[in-house]
Amino acid sequence: MLPGSVVVPWVSVAALVAANAVTVFGVLYGGWREFDILLLYSLENVVIGFYNVLRMRRAPCDEEELRRTCEGVTSKIGLIGFFCLHYGMFAMGHLFFVVMLFGVVFASKGEGLLQQTWWPLPLAFGGMWISHGLSYTRNFVAGREYERTTANRLFVSPYARIVVMHVAILGGAFAVVFTGQGITPLVILVVGKTIVDLASHLAERRRFARAAQRMVR
Repeated sequence: MLPGSVVVPWVSVAALVAANAVTVFGVLYGGWREFDILLLYSLENVVIGFYNVLRMRRAPCDEEELRRTCEGVTSKIGLIGFFCLHYGMFAMGHLFFVVMLFGVVFASKGEGLLQQTWWPLPLAFGGMWISHGLSYTRNFVAGREYERTTANRLFVSPYARIVVMHVAILGGAFAVVFTGQGITPLVILVVGKTIVDLASHLAERRRFARAAQRMVR
């Protein structure tokens, strides 16, 4: 039990940990380096954005608030379209940063995804789709979390999680670049990302649980 009488969503937690664990196989058996890991984590932004669109479609929209806060957008469909444009630019910018900085500037000869074993990539990327999909279906839909939020709030919700997660990831990646290329720092990087991701996942469940308690009162 978490504080506030929140039951740990074990299925989605297990899926999250398993999806991140595949990256460890890439490091241990695929020869992955920091660029390969960061590229995968950057692609996860696409998964997060996709499921946030599904969440926005499911949740109600406060159109009065929307008209006050987002000039020119007057409906949920318009808000979702704006999110796709806004978030898409963010995701592309992040991917460009990762590729240019860690795939070009800090890349060493013989490194990069094309020179490494590719097989963990589809497994890890597929695991991310499954992990986020399970959280969406079991927590957001079956757990009726959509009743405790609005599409307006969901518009900005991915950014806080992504910023915190990627600041930690990029900080760890810079540490790996400047301190050495051993396997241990890379595994620590993956484990650290998993911990941050898990903490964000559980914090989100607590926020929805507190919203439910406020509605009851």
